Amino acid sequence: EDALAAARAFGASASHELRTPLQSALTNLDVASASGHGGAEVDAARDELRRAAERLSAVRALSAVDLVSAAEFVEHDLVELVDRVLAGFTGRFESVDLLGADHVTIRGWPEGISLAIENVVRNASVHANPGESVALVVRVATDATVTIDDDGSGIGADERARLLGRYERGSTSAAGSGLGLTLAARVSAAHGGSLVLDDSPTGGLRAILRFS
Repeated sequence: EDALAAARAFGASASHELRTPLQSALTNLDVASASGHGGAEVDAARDELRRAAERLSAVRALSAVDLVSAAEFVEHDLVELVDRVLAGFTGRFESVDLLGADHVTIRGWPEGISLAIENVVRNASVHANPGESVALVVRVATDATVTIDDDGSGIGADERARLLGRYERGSTSAAGSGLGLTLAARVSAAHGGSLVLDDSPTGGLRAILRFS
C-alpha cells in the first residue's frame, strides 16, 4: 500500500510539474494570437502545445488505471453515469439516444468508467469526416455492458486491433493522443471486462465496453 501510494504521488507530481509550464505557454500564445502578433507561426505553436497537453492528460489517466486499487471500486448506477457522460457532449452529435435498462447497479471505478466512455464517444465525434453529422446510439445492458453505435466513417477491420495499443493513430487526419481507445480497453480490463470494436448496424463503428 505504501509503494502504491508513493507511485501515485510521484505520477501526480510529475504530471503537475509538466502540465503547468505547458498551460502557461498556451496562455501566452493565446494572448499573442488575440493581439494579432505572430500570425500563422503562433497559431501552429499553440496547436502543437495543446496536443502535448492533451497527450499528457491521457498519459496521466492511463497511469491512474495501472495504479487503481480495490478501494476505489464502489457501487454506483452505470446508467446514471453514462447519462452524465453523454450530457457533456451536447451539441456534438446530430442525435444521441440512450437505450436499454433503466438502472444497472455495479461495483466499479466510476472515474475510470467515465473516462473510458468519454474517450470512445469523443472518438466518434473527432474522427468523423469533415462536414459529417454523426448520430449516436448508446445501450446499457444489465450485464454491465455499454454498446456505443455511430453512423460515421467507422474503423477498418484491419486497423481495430492495432488501435487498442498505445500511441496508435488511425488513418484519419484528426488530432489525438493515440491513447483514447487504449485507456478504454485498460479500464474495461481492470473490471474483468474488455473493449471490442466491430461494424455497427447503423453503418459506422460499434464499440462494446464490458465492465464485468
